[in-house]
Amino acid sequence: MKRFAIGLFLLFIGLGMLELSFFGGLILSVLGALPLLNSFTSNMVITNNAGQCVNIEMSIIEKDKVQQFINKVNVAIADAA
Repeated sequence: MKRFAIGLFLLFIGLGMLELSFFGGLILSVLGALPLLNSFTSNMVITNNAGQCVNIEMSIIEKDKVQQFINKVNVAIADAA
């Protein structure tokens, strides 16, 4: 929630600043958009054989890399069985 608020604040300041300084407003708008995009996250919970859970938070932008990791883990489990 903190990233979302900071990103929204910077984005609004950047959009308001476009009239005064185009490049300054553009830079602030981009700097505000990046935290906004990274504020949407997904959680992956991994449980090992001992029952210990590890919670990993990741950005939805990295969805393809996470899917590749999951596929590799599934292949490794299938080969071990």
